[in-house]
Amino acid sequence: MSYTAPPTFVASDVLPAADLNVLSDDIAALYSVQQGLTFSAAQLRRAANQSIPDSTQTAISFDTETLDVGGWYSSGTNVVVPAGAIPAGATSIGLDVRGIITYASNTTGHRQIRLQLNGSDIDAISGSGLDGGDNTVIALSAVTTAVVGDILTLVAYQNSGGALNVTAARFTVLRLGVAS
Repeated sequence: MSYTAPPTFVASDVLPAADLNVLSDDIAALYSVQQGLTFSAAQLRRAANQSIPDSTQTAISFDTETLDVGGWYSSGTNVVVPAGAIPAGATSIGLDVRGIITYASNTTGHRQIRLQLNGSDIDAISGSGLDGGDNTVIALSAVTTAVVGDILTLVAYQNSGGALNVTAARFTVLRLGVAS
C-alpha cells in the first residue's frame, strides 16, 4: 500500500467513512513497515553464457533483474542487504536464498553451486556432469540471517578439465522478516 495524505479536518466536520479508511490504511501500512512485515526481495537471472574456468570458484554475473523490491541489486555479481530491509530497533533479518545454475553439456568432472554471505559459504552442493548430451542443472536453497551491507553471491564451480559455460542462472534473495 502506498501512502495517501490524510484530509484536513476542522472541529465541525463530520468524518465520512472514506476519510477514516484512508487514515486506517495509512496506520496499518506504517505499522507493517515498523514491524518489518513488508515484502522485500531481489530476483536475478543470467540468460547469456558465462564461461567458468576449470577448478575455479567463479561468481555469477547477472544480466537481468527480474524483481527488486527494496533496492537490493545494482549490477554485477552481488546482492547487498539494503538499510531499508531492517526496521528500526532490529539488528538482523532472516533471508531465504535460492540459486539454480545450468551447466553446458559435458560428462567430465563435477559441477557445484555455492550460496555465499560475505565470501563464506552458507551452503554448497555438487553433482556430476550428465551423460547423454544433457545440460547439468543444480539448485540449492538456504535460510540465513544478515545485517545491513551484507553481500550475497551465487558461485559456480566445475572441474571438467577446461572452461565450461553456465548457460543459465537464477538467484533469489527473499527477506523473511526480523531475526533480532
